[in-house]
Amino acid sequence: REAVVERRSGAVVLDRATVAALHEALSSRVLLHAAELLGKRAEISSTHIKSFIDIVKGRKPNVSADIPGLKLTREYGRVTVSLPDVKRPVHFKATLKIPGITPVREAGVVLKATLLKKAPPALANGEKTAYFDFDGIEGPVIVRQFVPGDRMTPLGMKGTKKLKDIFIEKKVPRSLRALVPVLSIGSGILWAAGVRRSGLCAVKKDTVRVLKVELREA
Repeated sequence: REAVVERRSGAVVLDRATVAALHEALSSRVLLHAAELLGKRAEISSTHIKSFIDIVKGRKPNVSADIPGLKLTREYGRVTVSLPDVKRPVHFKATLKIPGITPVREAGVVLKATLLKKAPPALANGEKTAYFDFDGIEGPVIVRQFVPGDRMTPLGMKGTKKLKDIFIEKKVPRSLRALVPVLSIGSGILWAAGVRRSGLCAVKKDTVRVLKVELREA
């Protein structure tokens, strides 16, 4: 069970390295457990287990295979066991509640926004937390999904970069990119939540109010 890193509707996500380090007899149990969580254990045979092990231990970082009733997908360091008819969300859009909690049900996360009177002593923009100069934000902060063609200027860099390229660099699986909450103002992107933030509205020495946004599981 330690190999299971995420569960969502119709899918079980496994840590590839953890499964690959197991004896084949144990790794087969991981597949059986994942299939059981999805209600498909009775359909798993030794041939299907071999396909699973080949995907986990093979050299190809991105590969998929279909077995009866299930789809196996390896993307970077994860292997997803899913129902073949799982439909990915195609659209979500909301206004970030400041202060407050904004649920993103399609991605299974919430965004918590807090206003601070000053920046914390050690300001750290991590993958799960980002800080912004609140008074530099004009208009509402929109939370939406990634759209092909999106570009941003990453914090500490000059010039824009395709968000798609940032996803590739950060090894965000293609199947999960549409689930990344993108915080935008106007035509600019503040933060690809959980991945990377931009240089827009960065906190400065003279910043009066700081907007802290945290990405949390729902």
